[in-house]
Amino acid sequence: KRKYLIAMPDMAAFSHKYRAAAIDMTQTYLALTNPNIERRVRMQKSGAETLYFYTEKHRMENGEKWDTERPISQKQYEKYLLERDTALSPVRKTKYRFVFADRRCEIDMYPFSAERAVLFQYGQSSAALPEEITVLREVTGDADYKNRKLAALQKHVRENFWVFPTSVKKHTRPVWSQKKSCPFGQLFFIPLRGTHPAA
Repeated sequence: KRKYLIAMPDMAAFSHKYRAAAIDMTQTYLALTNPNIERRVRMQKSGAETLYFYTEKHRMENGEKWDTERPISQKQYEKYLLERDTALSPVRKTKYRFVFADRRCEIDMYPFSAERAVLFQYGQSSAALPEEITVLREVTGDADYKNRKLAALQKHVRENFWVFPTSVKKHTRPVWSQKKSCPFGQLFFIPLRGTHPAA
């Protein structure tokens, strides 16, 4: 599969035109019990249906890789959450799935970015994309766009800063602001000290 950072399309119009099904997901990383196995659980909601999954990503020292995933019950999911990795934040996103040019595609939207999203295109090579899609750059294999890296970023930001997109600059104490880059572009990070700077 190939992964692209894209400008945020009009998802209401896009999902209607391409019959893109929206799925709300929360992915939580679990504490390591084996350094070669990454464990995580996922809750996904589509309409009235809620499903739960347990996933293991095996990465051997010889370079061999494989993933295993199985559905679990809500009770099992809640039990696994007791083992979550507290150094990481759960990754929340809305995934839109659709087919274009005979390729399965997905768009991931994250709550911290109103301007950019990530598009996945499955297949052995690149193919045409919908005209509504503006590709900013290909990020296939870029560690900054892997869910685990985003989980670490969200954990740090959530505990230490208020976050505003660059288009929002209505805080009254700019001396506190730090304009930093992140995988989804520039954000204003406002340290959590005293009164909310927008108050």
